[in-house]
Amino acid sequence: MSEEAKTEKKKMSKTKKIVLIVVVCVLVAVIAAVAIPSALVLFKESDFEYTKVDGGYEVSFHLATMDNQTDPIDLEIPAEHEGEPVVGIAAKGFISLASRLRSVAIPASVTYIGDEAFKECVYLESIEIASGSALKTVGKRAFYECSMLGGISLPNSVESIGQSAFFQCTKIISFKIPSGVKVIESYTFSWSGVRSVSGSGITEIKESAFANSAIENLDDLSLVKGATVDATAFKDCSKLKGLSDWLDQWK
Repeated sequence: MSEEAKTEKKKMSKTKKIVLIVVVCVLVAVIAAVAIPSALVLFKESDFEYTKVDGGYEVSFHLATMDNQTDPIDLEIPAEHEGEPVVGIAAKGFISLASRLRSVAIPASVTYIGDEAFKECVYLESIEIASGSALKTVGKRAFYECSMLGGISLPNSVESIGQSAFFQCTKIISFKIPSGVKVIESYTFSWSGVRSVSGSGITEIKESAFANSAIENLDDLSLVKGATVDATAFKDCSKLKGLSDWLDQWK
Protein backbone atom coordinates (compact mmCIF):
# COMPACT_ATOMS: atom_id res chain seq x y z
CA MET A 1 0.00 0.00 0.00
CA SER A 2 1.35 3.40 -0.96
CA GLU A 3 2.12 6.03 1.64
CA GLU A 4 -0.63 8.20 0.14
CA ALA A 5 -3.17 5.40 0.59
CA LYS A 6 -2.03 4.77 4.16
CA THR A 7 -2.44 8.46 4.98
CA GLU A 8 -5.92 8.53 3.49
CA LYS A 9 -6.88 5.42 5.45
CA LYS A 10 -5.72 7.02 8.70
CA LYS A 11 -7.76 10.13 7.93
CA MET A 12 -10.88 8.06 7.31
CA SER A 13 -10.34 6.10 10.54
CA LYS A 14 -9.94 9.31 12.50
CA THR A 15 -13.10 10.75 10.92
CA LYS A 16 -15.07 7.64 11.87
CA LYS A 17 -13.87 7.93 15.48
CA ILE A 18 -14.94 11.57 15.65
CA VAL A 19 -18.38 10.72 14.23
CA LEU A 20 -18.73 7.87 16.72
CA ILE A 21 -17.84 10.15 19.63
CA VAL A 22 -20.38 12.75 18.50
CA VAL A 23 -23.09 10.09 18.17
CA VAL A 24 -22.31 8.74 21.65
CA CYS A 25 -22.45 12.25 23.15
CA VAL A 26 -25.82 12.92 21.52
CA LEU A 27 -27.21 9.61 22.79
CA VAL A 28 -25.97 10.33 26.32
CA ALA A 29 -27.62 13.76 26.24
CA VAL A 30 -30.92 12.30 25.02
CA ILE A 31 -30.88 9.55 27.66
CA ALA A 32 -30.07 12.07 30.38
CA ALA A 33 -32.92 14.32 29.30
CA VAL A 34 -35.34 11.43 29.47
CA ALA A 35 -33.96 10.04 32.72
CA ILE A 36 -33.95 13.31 34.65
CA PRO A 37 -37.47 14.19 35.79
CA SER A 38 -38.90 17.57 34.87
CA ALA A 39 -38.81 20.21 37.60
CA LEU A 40 -42.55 20.51 37.13
CA VAL A 41 -44.22 17.92 39.35
CA LEU A 42 -47.81 17.34 38.32
CA PHE A 43 -50.40 16.32 40.88
CA LYS A 44 -53.84 14.83 40.51
CA GLU A 45 -56.81 16.19 42.41
CA SER A 46 -56.70 13.07 44.57
CA ASP A 47 -53.16 13.90 45.74
CA PHE A 48 -54.56 16.72 47.87
CA GLU A 49 -56.41 16.46 51.15
CA TYR A 50 -59.79 18.16 51.49
CA THR A 51 -61.84 19.25 54.49
CA LYS A 52 -65.46 20.31 54.13
CA VAL A 53 -66.06 23.91 55.23
CA ASP A 54 -68.74 26.53 54.69
CA GLY A 55 -69.04 27.25 50.98
CA GLY A 56 -66.92 24.35 49.73
CA TYR A 57 -63.62 22.73 50.66
CA GLU A 58 -60.36 23.61 52.34
CA VAL A 59 -57.25 22.10 50.78
CA SER A 60 -53.89 20.89 52.10
CA PHE A 61 -51.12 18.58 50.95
CA HIS A 62 -48.73 16.12 52.59
CA LEU A 63 -45.73 14.32 51.19
CA ALA A 64 -46.47 10.89 52.61
CA THR A 65 -46.08 9.17 49.23
CA MET A 66 -43.19 11.30 47.94
CA ASP A 67 -40.51 10.92 50.60
CA ASN A 68 -37.85 9.77 48.12
CA GLN A 69 -38.36 12.56 45.58
CA THR A 70 -36.39 15.80 45.57
CA ASP A 71 -37.50 17.71 42.46
CA PRO A 72 -38.68 21.30 42.92
CA ILE A 73 -42.44 21.68 42.78
CA ASP A 74 -44.55 24.11 40.75
CA LEU A 75 -47.93 23.71 42.38
CA GLU A 76 -51.38 24.48 40.98
CA ILE A 77 -54.05 24.35 43.65
CA PRO A 78 -57.32 22.80 42.42
CA ALA A 79 -60.28 25.16 41.96
CA GLU A 80 -62.87 22.56 42.96
CA HIS A 81 -63.44 19.18 44.55
CA GLU A 82 -66.44 16.90 44.04
CA GLY A 83 -68.26 19.66 42.20
CA GLU A 84 -67.77 22.29 44.92
CA PRO A 85 -65.25 25.16 45.01
CA VAL A 86 -62.00 25.11 46.94
CA VAL A 87 -62.49 28.16 49.13
CA GLY A 88 -59.57 27.89 51.53
CA ILE A 89 -55.95 26.90 51.97
CA ALA A 90 -55.62 25.11 55.30
CA ALA A 91 -53.50 26.33 58.19
CA LYS A 92 -50.05 24.76 57.81
CA GLY A 93 -51.49 23.18 54.67
CA PHE A 94 -48.34 23.22 52.55
CA ILE A 95 -45.44 23.45 54.98
CA SER A 96 -44.68 19.80 54.24
CA LEU A 97 -43.42 21.07 50.87
CA ALA A 98 -41.16 23.67 52.48
CA SER A 99 -37.91 22.29 51.06
CA ARG A 100 -39.26 21.80 47.53
CA LEU A 101 -41.99 24.29 46.68
CA ARG A 102 -40.94 26.73 43.95
CA SER A 103 -44.18 28.34 42.76
CA VAL A 104 -47.87 28.29 43.59
CA ALA A 105 -50.92 29.12 41.46
CA ILE A 106 -53.99 29.96 43.56
CA PRO A 107 -57.44 29.79 41.93
CA ALA A 108 -59.94 32.66 42.09
CA SER A 109 -62.26 30.58 44.29
CA VAL A 110 -59.94 30.73 47.33
CA THR A 111 -61.19 33.20 49.96
CA TYR A 112 -58.53 32.65 52.61
CA ILE A 113 -54.95 31.51 53.07
CA GLY A 114 -54.67 29.90 56.49
CA ASP A 115 -52.17 30.62 59.24
CA GLU A 116 -48.68 29.35 58.42
CA ALA A 117 -49.95 27.86 55.15
CA PHE A 118 -46.57 28.34 53.42
CA LYS A 119 -44.42 29.01 56.46
CA GLU A 120 -40.67 28.60 55.88
CA CYS A 121 -41.05 27.57 52.24
CA VAL A 122 -37.55 28.90 51.71
CA TYR A 123 -37.37 28.08 47.98
CA LEU A 124 -40.75 29.54 47.08
CA GLU A 125 -40.13 32.13 44.37
CA SER A 126 -43.55 33.16 43.11
CA ILE A 127 -47.24 33.21 43.96
CA GLU A 128 -49.79 33.68 41.18
CA ILE A 129 -53.34 34.54 42.20
CA ALA A 130 -55.94 34.13 39.46
CA SER A 131 -57.76 37.19 38.15
CA GLY A 132 -61.18 37.78 39.65
CA SER A 133 -59.91 36.40 42.97
CA ALA A 134 -62.28 36.31 45.96
CA LEU A 135 -59.36 36.24 48.44
CA LYS A 136 -60.18 38.10 51.66
CA THR A 137 -57.75 36.87 54.30
CA VAL A 138 -54.04 36.16 54.44
CA GLY A 139 -53.39 34.37 57.74
CA LYS A 140 -50.76 34.86 60.41
CA ARG A 141 -47.27 33.86 59.31
CA ALA A 142 -48.73 32.67 55.98
CA PHE A 143 -45.45 33.38 54.14
CA TYR A 144 -43.18 33.57 57.19
CA GLU A 145 -39.51 33.36 56.19
CA CYS A 146 -40.22 32.69 52.52
CA SER A 147 -36.85 34.23 51.82
CA MET A 148 -36.86 33.62 48.05
CA LEU A 149 -40.33 35.02 47.39
CA GLY A 150 -39.77 37.78 44.87
CA GLY A 151 -43.18 39.40 45.18
CA ILE A 152 -46.88 38.86 45.47
CA SER A 153 -49.77 40.88 44.10
CA LEU A 154 -52.75 40.67 46.41
CA PRO A 155 -56.19 41.52 44.96
CA ASN A 156 -58.16 44.46 46.35
CA SER A 157 -60.66 41.97 47.75
CA VAL A 158 -58.21 41.25 50.61
CA GLU A 159 -59.42 42.72 53.91
CA SER A 160 -56.81 41.46 56.37
CA ILE A 161 -53.17 40.43 56.39
CA GLY A 162 -52.15 38.54 59.51
CA GLN A 163 -49.35 39.17 61.95
CA SER A 164 -45.88 38.30 60.62
CA ALA A 165 -47.39 37.31 57.26
CA PHE A 166 -44.29 38.43 55.33
CA PHE A 167 -41.73 38.30 58.14
CA GLN A 168 -38.21 37.98 56.71
CA CYS A 169 -39.35 37.85 53.09
CA THR A 170 -36.09 39.44 52.05
CA LYS A 171 -36.66 39.34 48.28
CA ILE A 172 -39.86 41.39 48.32
CA ILE A 173 -38.84 44.94 47.40
CA SER A 174 -42.17 46.71 46.96
CA PHE A 175 -45.65 45.93 48.17
CA LYS A 176 -49.11 47.28 47.41
CA ILE A 177 -51.54 47.16 50.32
CA PRO A 178 -55.01 46.19 49.04
CA SER A 179 -57.57 48.95 49.51
CA GLY A 180 -59.65 46.78 51.83
CA VAL A 181 -56.87 46.41 54.40
CA LYS A 182 -57.08 48.99 57.21
CA VAL A 183 -54.55 47.65 59.72
CA ILE A 184 -50.92 46.66 59.21
CA GLU A 185 -50.48 44.03 61.90
CA SER A 186 -47.49 43.43 64.19
CA TYR A 187 -44.34 42.19 62.46
CA THR A 188 -46.08 41.96 59.07
CA PHE A 189 -42.99 43.18 57.18
CA SER A 190 -40.41 42.89 59.94
CA TRP A 191 -36.93 41.91 58.71
CA SER A 192 -38.22 41.97 55.13
CA GLY A 193 -36.61 43.46 52.03
CA VAL A 194 -39.53 45.85 51.49
CA ARG A 195 -38.27 49.31 50.53
CA SER A 196 -41.56 50.89 49.53
CA VAL A 197 -45.25 50.36 50.21
CA SER A 198 -48.23 51.88 48.45
CA GLY A 199 -51.93 51.93 49.20
CA SER A 200 -54.51 54.02 51.00
CA GLY A 201 -56.90 54.05 53.93
CA ILE A 202 -54.66 52.53 56.61
CA THR A 203 -55.92 53.42 60.10
CA GLU A 204 -53.30 51.68 62.24
CA ILE A 205 -49.73 50.39 62.04
CA LYS A 206 -49.03 48.04 64.92
CA GLU A 207 -45.98 46.99 66.91
CA SER A 208 -42.81 46.32 64.89
CA ALA A 209 -44.78 46.16 61.64
CA PHE A 210 -41.70 47.25 59.65
CA ALA A 211 -39.01 46.72 62.30
CA ASN A 212 -35.56 45.95 60.91
CA SER A 213 -36.90 46.07 57.36
CA ALA A 214 -35.28 47.73 54.33
CA ILE A 215 -37.89 50.54 54.20
CA GLU A 216 -36.15 53.68 52.97
CA ASN A 217 -38.50 56.57 52.36
CA LEU A 218 -41.67 57.48 54.19
CA ASP A 219 -42.93 59.36 51.18
CA ASP A 220 -43.83 55.85 50.05
CA LEU A 221 -46.02 55.52 53.15
CA SER A 222 -48.30 58.51 52.67
CA LEU A 223 -51.02 55.84 52.73
CA VAL A 224 -51.00 56.05 56.54
CA LYS A 225 -52.00 59.69 56.83
CA GLY A 226 -54.05 60.00 59.99
CA ALA A 227 -53.21 56.45 61.11
CA THR A 228 -52.24 55.44 64.63
CA VAL A 229 -48.58 54.40 64.46
CA ASP A 230 -47.01 52.32 67.22
CA ALA A 231 -43.73 53.67 68.57
CA THR A 232 -41.92 50.49 67.51
CA ALA A 233 -43.52 50.20 64.07
CA PHE A 234 -40.30 51.31 62.34
CA LYS A 235 -37.81 50.23 65.00
CA ASP A 236 -34.23 49.77 63.76
CA CYS A 237 -35.04 50.67 60.16
CA SER A 238 -31.48 51.79 59.45
CA LYS A 239 -32.24 53.13 55.96
CA LEU A 240 -35.18 55.22 57.04
CA LYS A 241 -34.60 58.94 57.49
CA GLY A 242 -36.76 61.68 58.95
CA LEU A 243 -39.15 59.42 60.86
CA SER A 244 -40.04 61.96 63.54
CA ASP A 245 -40.63 64.68 60.94
CA TRP A 246 -42.88 62.40 58.95
CA LEU A 247 -44.94 61.44 62.00
CA ASP A 248 -45.26 65.06 63.08
CA GLN A 249 -46.82 66.13 59.79
CA TRP A 250 -49.76 63.80 60.33
CA LYS A 251 -50.55 64.85 63.94
